[in-house]
Amino acid sequence: MLPETNETIDLREILLSNLLTSRQTEILILTLIVPLGAIGSLFNLISILVLSRPLFKKLALFKYLRVYSLTSLFVTFLMFFFFYMAPNLLFDLALSYIGRFFKCFVANNLITLLFSFGNVLDILFNLERASYFNKKFESFKRIPPYYACLGSLFVCGILHIPNFLIFRIAPTDLIYVERQLCIYTPFSSSTVGRVLLLTSFILEGPVVLLLVIITNIIAYISYKSFLKRKSTLNQQQTSQLASSALPIISSEQKKRKEKKERNQETLVQMTLWISTFSVLIHIIQFSSQVVLFILQRTIKPEISAWFLFLYSFIIVLKHFSSIFFLYKFNNNFRKSIYICCSSEGTTRSSANTDTNRQPMQQI
Repeated sequence: MLPETNETIDLREILLSNLLTSRQTEILILTLIVPLGAIGSLFNLISILVLSRPLFKKLALFKYLRVYSLTSLFVTFLMFFFFYMAPNLLFDLALSYIGRFFKCFVANNLITLLFSFGNVLDILFNLERASYFNKKFESFKRIPPYYACLGSLFVCGILHIPNFLIFRIAPTDLIYVERQLCIYTPFSSSTVGRVLLLTSFILEGPVVLLLVIITNIIAYISYKSFLKRKSTLNQQQTSQLASSALPIISSEQKKRKEKKERNQETLVQMTLWISTFSVLIHIIQFSSQVVLFILQRTIKPEISAWFLFLYSFIIVLKHFSSIFFLYKFNNNFRKSIYICCSSEGTTRSSANTDTNRQPMQQI
Protein backbone atom coordinates (compact mmCIF):
# COMPACT_ATOMS: atom_id res chain seq x y z
CA MET A 1 0.00 0.00 0.00
CA LEU A 2 1.01 3.66 -0.37
CA PRO A 3 2.84 5.40 2.50
CA GLU A 4 0.64 7.25 4.97
CA THR A 5 1.05 10.76 3.53
CA ASN A 6 -1.61 13.41 3.96
CA GLU A 7 -2.57 13.00 0.29
CA THR A 8 -3.00 9.25 0.73
CA ILE A 9 -5.15 9.76 3.83
CA ASP A 10 -7.35 12.22 1.94
CA LEU A 11 -7.73 9.77 -0.96
CA ARG A 12 -8.66 7.04 1.50
CA GLU A 13 -11.33 9.20 3.12
CA ILE A 14 -12.78 10.12 -0.29
CA LEU A 15 -12.84 6.45 -1.26
CA LEU A 16 -14.53 5.39 1.99
CA SER A 17 -17.16 8.10 1.61
CA ASN A 18 -18.13 6.58 -1.76
CA LEU A 19 -18.40 2.99 -0.51
CA LEU A 20 -21.71 3.52 1.33
CA THR A 21 -20.37 2.26 4.63
CA SER A 22 -19.75 3.55 8.14
CA ARG A 23 -17.88 2.44 11.23
CA GLN A 24 -21.13 1.84 13.11
CA THR A 25 -22.58 -0.51 10.49
CA GLU A 26 -19.23 -2.26 10.07
CA ILE A 27 -19.07 -2.94 13.81
CA LEU A 28 -22.54 -4.50 13.54
CA ILE A 29 -21.41 -6.53 10.52
CA LEU A 30 -18.48 -7.95 12.50
CA THR A 31 -20.49 -8.54 15.68
CA LEU A 32 -23.81 -9.71 14.18
CA ILE A 33 -23.69 -10.81 10.55
CA VAL A 34 -20.34 -12.65 10.68
CA PRO A 35 -21.18 -14.61 13.89
CA LEU A 36 -24.70 -15.38 12.61
CA GLY A 37 -23.13 -16.65 9.40
CA ALA A 38 -20.81 -18.97 11.34
CA ILE A 39 -23.47 -20.23 13.76
CA GLY A 40 -26.06 -20.48 10.97
CA SER A 41 -23.69 -22.63 8.93
CA LEU A 42 -23.43 -25.03 11.86
CA PHE A 43 -27.21 -25.05 12.39
CA ASN A 44 -27.92 -25.70 8.71
CA LEU A 45 -25.33 -28.47 8.59
CA ILE A 46 -27.08 -30.11 11.54
CA SER A 47 -30.43 -29.73 9.74
CA ILE A 48 -29.06 -31.41 6.61
CA LEU A 49 -27.61 -34.30 8.61
CA VAL A 50 -30.86 -34.80 10.54
CA LEU A 51 -33.09 -34.55 7.45
CA SER A 52 -30.86 -37.08 5.68
CA ARG A 53 -31.80 -39.78 8.18
CA PRO A 54 -33.99 -42.61 6.82
CA LEU A 55 -36.87 -41.36 8.95
CA PHE A 56 -37.22 -38.23 6.76
CA LYS A 57 -36.35 -39.53 3.30
CA LYS A 58 -39.74 -40.49 1.87
CA LEU A 59 -41.97 -37.51 2.57
CA ALA A 60 -41.78 -34.91 -0.22
CA LEU A 61 -41.87 -31.93 2.14
CA PHE A 62 -38.65 -33.02 3.84
CA LYS A 63 -36.93 -33.30 0.45
CA TYR A 64 -37.78 -29.65 -0.17
CA LEU A 65 -36.57 -28.82 3.34
CA ARG A 66 -33.25 -30.59 2.68
CA VAL A 67 -32.71 -28.41 -0.39
CA TYR A 68 -33.76 -25.36 1.65
CA SER A 69 -31.28 -26.23 4.40
CA LEU A 70 -28.53 -26.74 1.83
CA THR A 71 -29.33 -23.34 0.29
CA SER A 72 -29.31 -21.76 3.74
CA LEU A 73 -25.95 -23.40 4.43
CA PHE A 74 -24.43 -21.77 1.35
CA VAL A 75 -25.93 -18.38 2.26
CA THR A 76 -24.78 -18.38 5.88
CA PHE A 77 -21.34 -19.75 4.94
CA LEU A 78 -20.83 -16.96 2.40
CA MET A 79 -22.05 -14.33 4.86
CA PHE A 80 -19.46 -15.50 7.37
CA PHE A 81 -16.98 -13.73 5.03
CA PHE A 82 -18.77 -10.40 5.34
CA PHE A 83 -15.72 -9.02 7.14
CA TYR A 84 -14.58 -8.18 3.60
CA MET A 85 -17.39 -5.59 3.67
CA ALA A 86 -15.77 -3.54 6.45
CA PRO A 87 -13.31 -1.16 4.72
CA ASN A 88 -13.26 1.36 7.58
CA LEU A 89 -12.07 -1.27 10.06
CA LEU A 90 -10.28 -3.72 7.73
CA PHE A 91 -9.12 -1.43 4.95
CA ASP A 92 -6.38 -3.53 3.38
CA LEU A 93 -8.50 -6.70 3.52
CA ALA A 94 -11.51 -5.03 1.90
CA LEU A 95 -9.37 -3.55 -0.89
CA SER A 96 -7.59 -6.82 -1.68
CA TYR A 97 -8.57 -8.62 -4.87
CA ILE A 98 -10.49 -11.25 -2.87
CA GLY A 99 -12.30 -8.47 -1.01
CA ARG A 100 -13.24 -6.72 -4.25
CA PHE A 101 -14.37 -10.01 -5.81
CA PHE A 102 -16.49 -10.78 -2.74
CA LYS A 103 -18.17 -7.36 -2.83
CA CYS A 104 -18.73 -7.20 -6.61
CA PHE A 105 -19.91 -10.76 -7.27
CA VAL A 106 -20.55 -12.73 -4.08
CA ALA A 107 -22.33 -10.11 -1.92
CA ASN A 108 -24.07 -8.27 -4.76
CA ASN A 109 -25.05 -11.28 -6.84
CA LEU A 110 -24.48 -14.82 -5.58
CA ILE A 111 -25.99 -14.30 -2.12
CA THR A 112 -28.91 -12.40 -3.64
CA LEU A 113 -29.48 -15.22 -6.15
CA LEU A 114 -29.55 -17.83 -3.37
CA PHE A 115 -31.88 -15.62 -1.33
CA SER A 116 -34.27 -15.39 -4.30
CA PHE A 117 -34.10 -19.17 -4.75
CA GLY A 118 -34.95 -19.58 -1.06
CA ASN A 119 -38.05 -17.44 -1.60
CA VAL A 120 -39.09 -19.67 -4.51
CA LEU A 121 -38.67 -22.70 -2.24
CA ASP A 122 -41.25 -21.11 0.08
CA ILE A 123 -43.68 -21.27 -2.85
CA LEU A 124 -42.89 -24.96 -3.36
CA PHE A 125 -43.47 -25.64 0.36
CA ASN A 126 -46.91 -24.12 0.17
CA LEU A 127 -47.84 -25.98 -3.02
CA GLU A 128 -46.68 -29.28 -1.52
CA ARG A 129 -48.88 -28.79 1.54
CA ALA A 130 -51.81 -27.63 -0.59
CA SER A 131 -51.45 -30.76 -2.73
CA TYR A 132 -51.79 -32.91 0.39
CA PHE A 133 -55.01 -31.27 1.59
CA ASN A 134 -56.58 -30.15 -1.71
CA LYS A 135 -57.27 -32.47 -4.65
CA LYS A 136 -57.06 -29.53 -7.08
CA PHE A 137 -53.28 -29.45 -6.54
CA GLU A 138 -52.67 -33.19 -6.61
CA SER A 139 -50.90 -32.85 -9.98
CA PHE A 140 -48.05 -31.09 -8.13
CA LYS A 141 -47.29 -34.38 -6.39
CA ARG A 142 -46.28 -35.90 -9.72
CA ILE A 143 -43.27 -33.57 -9.95
CA PRO A 144 -40.25 -35.08 -8.13
CA PRO A 145 -39.17 -32.59 -5.43
CA TYR A 146 -35.52 -32.49 -6.48
CA TYR A 147 -36.50 -31.86 -10.12
CA ALA A 148 -38.81 -29.05 -9.03
CA CYS A 149 -35.99 -27.49 -7.00
CA LEU A 150 -33.47 -27.89 -9.82
CA GLY A 151 -35.86 -26.35 -12.33
CA SER A 152 -36.59 -23.45 -9.96
CA LEU A 153 -32.87 -22.83 -9.45
CA PHE A 154 -32.34 -22.82 -13.22
CA VAL A 155 -35.13 -20.26 -13.70
CA CYS A 156 -33.75 -18.09 -10.87
CA GLY A 157 -30.30 -18.27 -12.44
CA ILE A 158 -31.62 -17.19 -15.85
CA LEU A 159 -33.53 -14.29 -14.32
CA HIS A 160 -30.48 -13.21 -12.34
CA ILE A 161 -28.02 -13.16 -15.27
CA PRO A 162 -28.41 -9.38 -15.91
CA ASN A 163 -27.34 -8.71 -12.31
CA PHE A 164 -24.03 -10.51 -12.89
CA LEU A 165 -23.34 -8.11 -15.75
CA ILE A 166 -23.74 -4.89 -13.74
CA PHE A 167 -20.27 -4.67 -12.19
CA ARG A 168 -16.67 -5.47 -12.94
CA ILE A 169 -13.86 -5.43 -10.40
CA ALA A 170 -11.95 -2.16 -10.22
CA PRO A 171 -8.26 -2.70 -11.09
CA THR A 172 -5.85 -2.02 -8.24
CA ASP A 173 -4.29 1.01 -9.96
CA LEU A 174 -7.73 2.57 -10.61
CA ILE A 175 -9.35 2.17 -7.20
CA TYR A 176 -8.54 5.71 -6.10
CA VAL A 177 -9.31 7.08 -9.56
CA GLU A 178 -12.73 5.42 -9.81
CA ARG A 179 -13.30 5.83 -6.05
CA GLN A 180 -15.13 2.49 -6.09
CA LEU A 181 -14.28 -1.18 -5.67
CA CYS A 182 -16.88 -2.22 -8.25
CA ILE A 183 -17.20 -0.34 -11.53
CA TYR A 184 -20.47 -0.19 -13.46
CA THR A 185 -20.25 -1.85 -16.88
CA PRO A 186 -21.56 -0.34 -20.15
CA PHE A 187 -24.31 -2.99 -20.02
CA SER A 188 -25.77 -1.49 -16.84
CA SER A 189 -26.25 1.92 -18.51
CA SER A 190 -27.51 0.60 -21.87
CA THR A 191 -31.21 0.58 -22.73
CA VAL A 192 -31.28 -3.22 -23.06
CA GLY A 193 -29.41 -3.59 -19.78
CA ARG A 194 -31.78 -1.31 -17.90
CA VAL A 195 -34.85 -3.13 -19.26
CA LEU A 196 -33.43 -6.55 -18.34
CA LEU A 197 -32.34 -5.35 -14.90
CA LEU A 198 -35.77 -3.85 -14.21
CA THR A 199 -37.46 -7.04 -15.39
CA SER A 200 -35.21 -9.16 -13.18
CA PHE A 201 -35.82 -6.82 -10.24
CA ILE A 202 -39.61 -7.04 -10.63
CA LEU A 203 -39.75 -10.81 -11.12
CA GLU A 204 -37.39 -11.65 -8.26
CA GLY A 205 -38.91 -9.05 -5.96
CA PRO A 206 -42.64 -8.19 -5.99
CA VAL A 207 -43.71 -11.07 -8.26
CA VAL A 208 -42.09 -13.78 -6.11
CA LEU A 209 -43.33 -12.04 -2.95
CA LEU A 210 -46.88 -12.01 -4.33
CA LEU A 211 -46.67 -15.70 -5.25
CA VAL A 212 -45.42 -16.59 -1.75
CA ILE A 213 -48.40 -14.74 -0.23
CA ILE A 214 -50.91 -16.31 -2.65
CA THR A 215 -49.63 -19.88 -2.16
CA ASN A 216 -49.49 -19.32 1.58
CA ILE A 217 -53.17 -18.35 1.54
CA ILE A 218 -53.99 -21.34 -0.70
CA ALA A 219 -52.21 -23.73 1.68
CA TYR A 220 -54.03 -22.20 4.66
CA ILE A 221 -57.46 -22.40 2.98
CA SER A 222 -56.79 -25.98 1.87
CA TYR A 223 -55.80 -26.89 5.42
CA LYS A 224 -58.92 -25.28 6.92
CA SER A 225 -61.17 -26.93 4.33
CA PHE A 226 -59.60 -30.27 5.21
CA LEU A 227 -60.33 -29.73 8.90
CA LYS A 228 -63.93 -28.83 8.08
CA ARG A 229 -64.38 -31.93 5.90
CA LYS A 230 -62.75 -34.03 8.60
CA SER A 231 -65.14 -32.70 11.26
CA THR A 232 -68.17 -33.37 9.02
CA LEU A 233 -66.94 -36.87 8.21
CA ASN A 234 -66.37 -37.68 11.89
CA GLN A 235 -69.88 -36.58 12.73
CA GLN A 236 -71.32 -38.74 9.96
CA GLN A 237 -69.27 -41.76 11.05
CA THR A 238 -70.36 -41.27 14.65
CA SER A 239 -74.03 -41.23 13.71
CA GLN A 240 -73.63 -44.23 11.38
CA LEU A 241 -71.72 -46.21 14.00
CA ALA A 242 -74.49 -45.52 16.45
CA SER A 243 -76.92 -47.19 14.05
CA SER A 244 -74.43 -50.00 13.29
CA ALA A 245 -74.25 -48.93 9.67
CA LEU A 246 -70.43 -49.18 9.66
CA PRO A 247 -68.02 -51.74 11.07
CA ILE A 248 -66.40 -50.76 14.33
CA ILE A 249 -62.85 -49.48 13.87
CA SER A 250 -60.36 -50.78 16.40
CA SER A 251 -58.91 -48.27 18.87
CA GLU A 252 -55.38 -48.99 17.63
CA GLN A 253 -56.30 -48.22 14.01
CA LYS A 254 -58.08 -45.08 15.11
CA LYS A 255 -55.05 -43.91 17.10
CA ARG A 256 -52.70 -44.52 14.16
CA LYS A 257 -54.97 -42.60 11.82
CA GLU A 258 -55.33 -39.69 14.23
CA LYS A 259 -51.58 -39.56 14.81
CA LYS A 260 -50.89 -39.46 11.10
CA GLU A 261 -53.39 -36.63 10.62
CA ARG A 262 -51.99 -34.68 13.58
CA ASN A 263 -48.47 -34.95 12.23
CA GLN A 264 -49.54 -33.80 8.78
CA GLU A 265 -51.42 -30.90 10.32
CA THR A 266 -48.31 -29.96 12.31
CA LEU A 267 -46.25 -29.97 9.12
CA VAL A 268 -48.65 -27.61 7.38
CA GLN A 269 -48.53 -25.31 10.40
CA MET A 270 -44.73 -25.33 10.18
CA THR A 271 -44.90 -24.52 6.47
CA LEU A 272 -47.31 -21.66 7.06
CA TRP A 273 -45.09 -20.19 9.76
CA ILE A 274 -41.97 -20.48 7.57
CA SER A 275 -43.76 -18.83 4.65
CA THR A 276 -45.25 -16.07 6.80
CA PHE A 277 -41.84 -15.33 8.30
CA SER A 278 -40.40 -15.35 4.78
CA VAL A 279 -43.01 -12.83 3.63
CA LEU A 280 -42.09 -10.43 6.44
CA ILE A 281 -38.38 -10.86 5.71
CA HIS A 282 -38.97 -10.38 1.97
CA ILE A 283 -40.96 -7.19 2.53
CA ILE A 284 -38.18 -5.66 4.65
CA GLN A 285 -35.50 -6.83 2.20
CA PHE A 286 -37.41 -5.51 -0.82
CA SER A 287 -38.12 -2.18 0.88
CA SER A 288 -34.46 -1.63 1.75
CA GLN A 289 -33.50 -2.66 -1.79
CA VAL A 290 -35.92 -0.12 -3.28
CA VAL A 291 -34.50 2.63 -1.08
CA LEU A 292 -30.94 1.74 -2.07
CA PHE A 293 -31.55 1.64 -5.81
CA ILE A 294 -34.09 4.44 -6.15
CA LEU A 295 -33.16 6.95 -3.45
CA GLN A 296 -29.44 6.25 -3.16
CA ARG A 297 -28.44 9.54 -4.80
CA THR A 298 -30.83 11.63 -2.74
CA ILE A 299 -29.98 10.38 0.77
CA LYS A 300 -26.79 10.63 2.77
CA PRO A 301 -24.19 7.83 2.41
CA GLU A 302 -24.50 7.08 6.14
CA ILE A 303 -28.22 6.37 5.73
CA SER A 304 -27.53 4.19 2.69
CA ALA A 305 -25.01 2.29 4.80
CA TRP A 306 -27.73 1.49 7.33
CA PHE A 307 -30.07 0.22 4.61
CA LEU A 308 -27.25 -1.93 3.21
CA PHE A 309 -26.72 -3.38 6.67
CA LEU A 310 -30.46 -4.00 7.10
CA TYR A 311 -30.60 -5.69 3.68
CA SER A 312 -27.71 -8.01 4.59
CA PHE A 313 -28.90 -8.68 8.14
CA ILE A 314 -32.38 -9.69 6.99
CA ILE A 315 -30.90 -12.21 4.56
CA VAL A 316 -28.65 -13.88 7.14
CA LEU A 317 -31.44 -13.82 9.74
CA LYS A 318 -33.82 -15.75 7.49
CA HIS A 319 -31.33 -18.48 6.65
CA PHE A 320 -29.98 -18.63 10.19
CA SER A 321 -33.38 -19.31 11.76
CA SER A 322 -34.83 -22.12 9.63
CA ILE A 323 -33.67 -24.79 12.11
CA PHE A 324 -35.86 -23.29 14.85
CA PHE A 325 -39.04 -23.89 12.84
CA LEU A 326 -38.03 -27.51 12.28
CA TYR A 327 -37.20 -27.91 15.96
CA LYS A 328 -40.44 -26.29 17.09
CA PHE A 329 -42.88 -28.19 14.88
CA ASN A 330 -41.38 -31.65 14.43
CA ASN A 331 -40.95 -34.03 17.33
CA ASN A 332 -38.80 -36.48 15.37
CA PHE A 333 -36.48 -33.67 14.32
CA ARG A 334 -35.97 -32.78 17.98
CA LYS A 335 -35.31 -36.40 18.91
CA SER A 336 -32.85 -36.77 16.03
CA ILE A 337 -30.91 -33.68 17.14
CA TYR A 338 -30.65 -35.09 20.65
CA ILE A 339 -29.34 -38.35 19.23
CA CYS A 340 -26.86 -36.65 16.89
CA CYS A 341 -25.57 -34.12 19.43
CA SER A 342 -25.58 -36.24 22.57
CA SER A 343 -22.33 -37.73 23.76
CA GLU A 344 -24.22 -41.01 24.01
CA GLY A 345 -25.51 -40.71 20.46
CA THR A 346 -23.82 -43.89 19.28
CA THR A 347 -25.37 -46.12 21.90
CA ARG A 348 -28.73 -44.45 21.61
CA SER A 349 -28.85 -44.91 17.86
CA SER A 350 -28.50 -48.65 18.36
CA ALA A 351 -31.22 -48.68 20.96
CA ASN A 352 -33.50 -46.62 18.73
CA THR A 353 -33.10 -48.67 15.55
CA ASP A 354 -36.72 -49.73 15.70
CA THR A 355 -37.83 -46.13 16.09
CA ASN A 356 -35.94 -45.10 12.96
CA ARG A 357 -37.70 -47.83 11.02
CA GLN A 358 -41.18 -46.64 11.87
CA PRO A 359 -43.47 -45.95 8.91
CA MET A 360 -43.43 -42.41 7.51
CA GLN A 361 -46.94 -41.60 8.62
CA GLN A 362 -45.55 -41.05 12.13
CA ILE A 363 -43.44 -38.06 11.09
